[in-house]
Amino acid sequence: MLGLACMLAAGGSLPAGAQDRDFPFEREMVFDGDPLPGTRQIPNLEIDRQGRLSLLMWCNTLMAQAVVTEGRITVLPGATTRKACPPDVMQADEALMAALQQAAVWQRDGNLVTIAGEGGANPLRFRLPTN
Repeated sequence: MLGLACMLAAGGSLPAGAQDRDFPFEREMVFDGDPLPGTRQIPNLEIDRQGRLSLLMWCNTLMAQAVVTEGRITVLPGATTRKACPPDVMQADEALMAALQQAAVWQRDGNLVTIAGEGGANPLRFRLPTN
């Protein structure tokens, strides 16, 4: 859990620089962080053009609806799978899900997509896989 809190806190604010105006709909976005100790999974996020959101976390999966407009994002409450995992992994899933559900803004800079709360709070960074 501490590792996720550090990853979330390390960001500070949205990155400065050139911003791509196109949200990467229907593309896998991989969480910009290391697997949790004892796991091999790195969370990934995908949002389709109809706003269907799927967040595969370290243990469980969130399925929700997202409203994405130019520079803004709202994640509506959704449903999660209920796999039994170690408590620290479950806490990391919950922290990631809570940060995503507080999202208000997004920014893309090349292959880096940052989703954050108002004012850039609690940024989550995702990378678009490249060939």
